[in-house]
Amino acid sequence: MELETKKDIVILNYHRFGDSDDKYTREKKDFKGDLDILENSIIGDPERMNGNVIITIDDGDTSAFEIAYPLLKQYNYPAIFCISTALIGKKGYMDWEQVKQVSEDFDIASHGHNHIPLRPLDETQIMTELLLSRNIIKKNIGRKPKLLSLPGGSGSGDERIINIAKKLGYTGIFTSISGRNNPLDMFKLQRVPIGNKKYANITNNTTK
Repeated sequence: MELETKKDIVILNYHRFGDSDDKYTREKKDFKGDLDILENSIIGDPERMNGNVIITIDDGDTSAFEIAYPLLKQYNYPAIFCISTALIGKKGYMDWEQVKQVSEDFDIASHGHNHIPLRPLDETQIMTELLLSRNIIKKNIGRKPKLLSLPGGSGSGDERIINIAKKLGYTGIFTSISGRNNPLDMFKLQRVPIGNKKYANITNNTTK
């Protein structure tokens, strides 16, 4: 997915899917409703959304594979799965076979290796986190990730992280700062958190 070619982007940020009161978990029916809204708005009325709406899913939770992945394929909707490589294969998370399957249809981005905040780390530690994640993803899906999602949103705008990411070939960084991306800054990409229906309203956040 070439974000650089887009001008006005809304990036929705999901984490988990299913039945839970956790604010980061989106119920399946609500996620399907989100996709209905996006499909009808973009395909039925291209001007309504005032730009491009992209979905990101952080962490690599099993529900992203079991619930979100099939629905995204059904709707043929663009999405980016952001994984923390040390978590893959652990209980509650996708395994590499599942990640590989997802990668055949959607982009895979780095969410760091150990899913730890990057801002408190020194430059050597930041390099290790991003390099490990990049190399492990490449080894398992056959291509390097181009995008980085900051674990916990830690390090938004940190020039050390930006410079290291650039050196390693990353072309953009997702932050946890909420907002639209107009103008577009590839290394300070803002996202709108979507989870429990009490937490965020997709319609309010994707229209001006």
